[in-house]
Amino acid sequence: MPSSREVFAQTVRESLVLGLHEADATWFPPSTVFNRAINMGAMAAGETMISIRTRNLTGRNGSAQAEMCLASAQTVAASAVAGEIAGRNTR
Repeated sequence: MPSSREVFAQTVRESLVLGLHEADATWFPPSTVFNRAINMGAMAAGETMISIRTRNLTGRNGSAQAEMCLASAQTVAASAVAGEIAGRNTR
């Protein structure tokens, strides 16, 4: 999630966008809203989201059976490229 139009333009210039797009990343617009169900569609049961957001309250982004993972921006980007949550602890 680019923090501004300038940061997004930089990712385009550095050819980072295509790789993330091809890895099925979904781009969210920068905002201060932490409830993605409001502006990007609610998650369904069984879906997983990884985000740099500060909250992952059950059902906040849709179904209570959806998984919401919080991580650093670096881990989110690495996960998008890998197609799975990078460095995930599978306890």
